[in-house]
Amino acid sequence: MIRERAHSRQVGGIVDLLVRICFLISCTSLVIILMITIFEITMRYFFDSPTKWVSDSVRYLLAFMIMFGLPDVTRRNEHVSISLFLDKLRLDHPLRRLLFVISACVCLFVTYLAVDIALTQFSRNLYTQGTWRIPRVWITGSVATGFSVAALAFATLAIWPKRKE
Repeated sequence: MIRERAHSRQVGGIVDLLVRICFLISCTSLVIILMITIFEITMRYFFDSPTKWVSDSVRYLLAFMIMFGLPDVTRRNEHVSISLFLDKLRLDHPLRRLLFVISACVCLFVTYLAVDIALTQFSRNLYTQGTWRIPRVWITGSVATGFSVAALAFATLAIWPKRKE
């Protein structure tokens, strides 16, 4: 019994670490978006020399920010939801746990699709369109990573429900 608890704490700790790393990447993306947007405004309006790469960069970084922020929102159970009757259930209710398991399975399925698409993009050496082109697999990889870690977060919510604070 004690070993089971220790293993569950280790697994929960690993998932929390992955979620925190994803959240750090998401926050870093937001800071970079802010910095390059300020740079663009400065160059455009003070030096009359607009940049060509900022809009593409913001688009890519926005995708990273959203996909890597998804696991933290999931772990905190703060995603957008309509939960008229779920709010009345206790946190460890079997129906709530079942929904977390279903959500984890859906996230794993999306991860599978994203990995399949990423492998195709990698094998075909596909790049994004625009003035600053990057490999498409980078964007698709962020989708796969975000959904896979979100699936782990849903699984931990199903197994070890959060206590009310």
